[in-house]
Amino acid sequence: MAAPLSQQEIERMLRGLTNRYAARRVADAKAFAEVTESNEEIVTALENLANTDPDPSVREAAKFALSQPAHQRIFQQIAERREEEEAKRQAEQAEFARLQATASETEISTVVICPNCHYQNPRGVKFCQNCGKSLTANCRRCGTPNPFGVVFCGNCGTKLSEATFGIPADEVANWREAFGAVGWIEELGPRTKQLLPQLQSPLDTSKESILFLTYGTAANRIQDVMIDGTNFRRGYIGVIATNWRLIFADTDKMKIYAFPYEDIASVEKPEGGGLMKESRYAVHTKSGHHIGIVVHLDAPGMVGFIAGFGSPVTAGHVISHKRRAEEVLKFLNLYFTRIVA
Repeated sequence: MAAPLSQQEIERMLRGLTNRYAARRVADAKAFAEVTESNEEIVTALENLANTDPDPSVREAAKFALSQPAHQRIFQQIAERREEEEAKRQAEQAEFARLQATASETEISTVVICPNCHYQNPRGVKFCQNCGKSLTANCRRCGTPNPFGVVFCGNCGTKLSEATFGIPADEVANWREAFGAVGWIEELGPRTKQLLPQLQSPLDTSKESILFLTYGTAANRIQDVMIDGTNFRRGYIGVIATNWRLIFADTDKMKIYAFPYEDIASVEKPEGGGLMKESRYAVHTKSGHHIGIVVHLDAPGMVGFIAGFGSPVTAGHVISHKRRAEEVLKFLNLYFTRIVA
């Protein structure tokens, strides 16, 4: 059995797991299979790789490493903690729903139940008289403050009990302007339109605002997507971000997937400030789905991509497309930070 690794060696190997070259990711995943001690940082990194990496050899190496005893103990602890947190969250939601459901019509008109401590406050007070928490909450669809106990949002009319976490209407124009500036506002393709009726909640652009809509073939586009271990075929990927959900259209297998922001637990974004050829994101949902996203960028010196636009390659072109790639990365990082509920 190999000797315990130093912290410096572990940090180097963890960096290797995010390397743009699949061979390097495989090598370091296999190296982690030999360690005698583990921790949550290592297990989380391997789990992300096993669930979201677009290369099957990388996923296989990461899964093998996770199966080793040094990591299994930590993995089990993480899984148990997640189950406990989810059970607690569901129990709190159920209790709050029970209290609201059992209140009489008279009580609803005169009493506001605190969602934190369940104390019954007289309507009109802004803070709970028992625990001090606010008794108003923003509509999760449009952001407008509403007092607890009302059924529909006073601004957008959404039924508050059914509203999912969303980006407020006053932010939508800013997001559309930002993504429009980098060419990420496009028309729906015919095959994507065919898939939209499969959505459980239809895409109605009169009620649901599109932040960006892009197809991946050129540089500065989402070119690789993997959901729960299944890769989308490159060139057949449509990605639509609205004010309350992220939609992926696989126009090769003719399947469509939608993930409400309410369900997104975490997003791992690229580390470091340098512009590279690929920018990788790992999205994890509360319902247990794992989504890997790879954006191919115009990095410095990538004249081959620039030449594909049909113009002579000059220093000005390199700078222009480099700036465009930097803008894509900036806006995408801000977006993924914003949508985590």
